[in-house]
Amino acid sequence: MKPIQNSLLMRFFVAAVAVSLFGSGFAVGQEDSSPVRPITRIADIRGLSSELATKKFPVRVRGVVQWASGGRFSAFTVADDSAAIYVSKKLPLSKGLWTSPGDESLTLLPGLEVEIEGFTYMGGYAPIIEPERVIVIGKGKPLPLRAVSIAHLHNGSEDAQRIELETVVIQSVIDNFEQDQRALLACSGTGNYALILVTPAAWNEPAKVIDAEVRVRGTVLTLYNSRAEQMGVRLVVPGEPDFQILTPPPADPFQVPKVEVGSLRRFRPEGLSPHRRLVEGVVTLVSADEMIIQEQGRGVRAKVVSSDGFKIGDRVRLAGFLETRQPIAFLANALVQKLVSGAPPAPTSSTVESILEVKKNYEGRYWGEHPEDFDNRLVQLKGSLIGAIKAGADAFTLQSETGSQVVVRFASGCSGFSQPPPAGSLVELTGVATIVHSADSPLPEFIRAVGMELLLRSPADVRVIKAPSWWNAKRLWFALLSSAVVLAVAMTWVSLLRRTVKRQSLHIEQALRTHRDAELEHEAAKRERLRLAGDLHDGVHQLLNAAYYRLESVANLAPRDSVAALPHVHAAQKILNRSQHEMRSLMWGIHEMSKEPPDFAELLTQALAGMDHWPVDFVEVTSKGEPAAVPARAAGSLLLLSQEAVENALRHGRATRVQVHVFFTTEVLELAIHDNGCGFDPKLPQPSPQGGLGLGSMRRRVDELAGTFNLASTLGKGTTLRIILPWSSLRLLFPVPALTVSTS
Repeated sequence: MKPIQNSLLMRFFVAAVAVSLFGSGFAVGQEDSSPVRPITRIADIRGLSSELATKKFPVRVRGVVQWASGGRFSAFTVADDSAAIYVSKKLPLSKGLWTSPGDESLTLLPGLEVEIEGFTYMGGYAPIIEPERVIVIGKGKPLPLRAVSIAHLHNGSEDAQRIELETVVIQSVIDNFEQDQRALLACSGTGNYALILVTPAAWNEPAKVIDAEVRVRGTVLTLYNSRAEQMGVRLVVPGEPDFQILTPPPADPFQVPKVEVGSLRRFRPEGLSPHRRLVEGVVTLVSADEMIIQEQGRGVRAKVVSSDGFKIGDRVRLAGFLETRQPIAFLANALVQKLVSGAPPAPTSSTVESILEVKKNYEGRYWGEHPEDFDNRLVQLKGSLIGAIKAGADAFTLQSETGSQVVVRFASGCSGFSQPPPAGSLVELTGVATIVHSADSPLPEFIRAVGMELLLRSPADVRVIKAPSWWNAKRLWFALLSSAVVLAVAMTWVSLLRRTVKRQSLHIEQALRTHRDAELEHEAAKRERLRLAGDLHDGVHQLLNAAYYRLESVANLAPRDSVAALPHVHAAQKILNRSQHEMRSLMWGIHEMSKEPPDFAELLTQALAGMDHWPVDFVEVTSKGEPAAVPARAAGSLLLLSQEAVENALRHGRATRVQVHVFFTTEVLELAIHDNGCGFDPKLPQPSPQGGLGLGSMRRRVDELAGTFNLASTLGKGTTLRIILPWSSLRLLFPVPALTVSTS
């Protein structure tokens, strides 16, 4: 009930002050002849909200100085029988701020009774007084002190109050040499801290106060941020009479209770003690102000006073104070005692997933089962280095064998690599694991491990298992770019050749119009143009498609597996070389056949097998009858026709198997092509020559050879193409002796 009553009383005081002030006719920024009643109780000023405090209500209070910063520009705190408050420094004595009967040079000291006239204002944390006139009345009577705890100080209500505190000192440093002031850090067993400023510091030697139980009396000054939020507390102690040692520290700081590593804040019936505690283990990492030791598979980190003379492998004892503001406790302001030299413990080989695995801990947590603890433990990890590492860099990234990424850092004081391993190297790292926890829930049982870092002691903790492949992503992209340039040049060459063919055709047509056989010559030119277009479509176009598919595979594989992409780059280069040979053949009006096998069936087999973008064993070529010499022009047309037919079966018919049969008889040469694709309805209109060159190009080739073209297809049952060329027609078309295909 008391907190509720106090809260209600405070609200009542605030309302009463506001009503009395505004009821008296006081208004900011307005002229009013009515008198304004000043606030006379410090508790009423402290009860103002920040909005009301900034309105600068008049103040006239009388109280006793509790603390003063010193000098003629002094800030101080003053207390009456209701509360204490901070009074800001404003004007020096020469401006008439201080007034004292008979002595205007009087220095303001704690214990003097003063009367202050001024205004309210909102300080950095709580309402304060801005003085306009201070009258020193004389020596005031002492006010009673309240004994509080450190935990109570952190609720913010004791700002500017003079209190008494019993605590344990855990650290002592010189805070101000000129004023001979020492800062003492005090803590409680619950993990709360307070900063005690003591003057003078000469008698306050660290050895006499660290780990001692003390009673101090002083003024509370709040540490705050830019949002006027409390960040901590300072307790200003004027001098030796206000600082009393109740229980001195142990003569030997290492003669304190010993606890196991990894059990710093386990359950104890008597509760956690704020005094030093002792742990023992083997040093696994040491830097200027930090040390990590390990014992029986568990490690602990300690901020040490000095690490000079200690090295990895030493067996030591640490006597330090428990730091509980992290999910995993560690020791602060620890002293180190060496027991014996030795070797560090063997590292535990593990994976990132094993280190971060905590699910098995949840079900058995309350039954005494505990997971394997890797925090601050010496471990070994394998993985690949990500990105280039600069010489002297203090951190880099490791990708483990299971795909997880870990930040790896060198311990403080280590200079890092002088010659770092190349990116992509497979390495084995030995270092101390530090677990990163997430406290996304106020319930402590849901604090979980979300990541880890690995601390290395020196570059010797990195062992390169395997250097990266020469074919890295950069080189692969260069090869891909080179192939793309070659492909672009080839495409440009084709485009220029098309323009050349078109230009030449126009010249031929213009010349033949003036000839009396213009119509006949015009038809011949048209047939030649169609033949060239068909050759480009069925030959070079198919090869460029094959190169495109290979380069598309390279682009897909390159980010994941550069080695697997290399065969596709070579295949694309081979196809582009073959495209160049085809272009030369078209420019001279014939296909290069000097290196082909002598048999037409073998020539057909090799031509179809050269289409690298087709599936393996997709086409089967068979021959029947006594082979006969086929004219070169006719053989070239049949090869291009076959390539186009097989490509149509793969692309449009979605076939998985194509059979090509060659029949030699004494009267005809027959070519049959059958696929197991989806088929189509031959009765439907087929694309015009302007819409596509497929079937139209095949029919024109057969017509030019005076042959027969038969097409049969059924939906769902595939397509069969049959071409019959009489030997008599071939001899009339090609009266010269047949060009026999040979390897010479």
